Amino acid sequence: MNRFSGYPEYLKKFNKTGLEDKDEEFIGVFIETLAITNPKEILETGVLWGASSILLLELSNANLTSLDPIINCNDDDNLKQGIPYPDKSEQEKYLNTIKDHYGDRWTFHKARSENANSLIQNKKYDLFHIDGDHWYEGLTADYNIALNMGIEWLLIDDFEHIVLDKYKIMLAPHYIPIRLWKRGNTPIGLFKKVGKVNIPKFE
Repeated sequence: MNRFSGYPEYLKKFNKTGLEDKDEEFIGVFIETLAITNPKEILETGVLWGASSILLLELSNANLTSLDPIINCNDDDNLKQGIPYPDKSEQEKYLNTIKDHYGDRWTFHKARSENANSLIQNKKYDLFHIDGDHWYEGLTADYNIALNMGIEWLLIDDFEHIVLDKYKIMLAPHYIPIRLWKRGNTPIGLFKKVGKVNIPKFE
């Protein structure tokens, strides 16, 4: 597969993101999305090591606000069985290096989306990249943010199974599909808030 064309030398220090291994199929989603939406303010749930966050910042002039508790649903399930949360200090420290690089353009909140209203309500977001907890509780919280804040564009990752089912229940009356990329085994879709636009169909 072709690598990201013109991969910037200064980003190679973020080796844990795996950016250098991302192919055109992965990168192209973000290039097309940002070209279509032209956002000024982006909201994101789900960061992990920051690969998507860096792409959203590198491929646009927008500011990015990201939410991630640095604890996932598997960690929560383990905690219920008496297994303590794993040490995520390395991940947090790594994300701080990305923050240092992008400065005020990137705001990172160590928080779950269902607890983030007070952290994000002071901005109007043009694009919402949903790539956090893809289970019912997390998706409900993310979709409620989209609906309550009236965000115009949604880029929804892993668009299958629970994500698709929840979309049909919560978002289908409010957001229409604009583009669906069959990116390997993890489809990703771009959706627009209902308005005066042509409504394409999924292939």
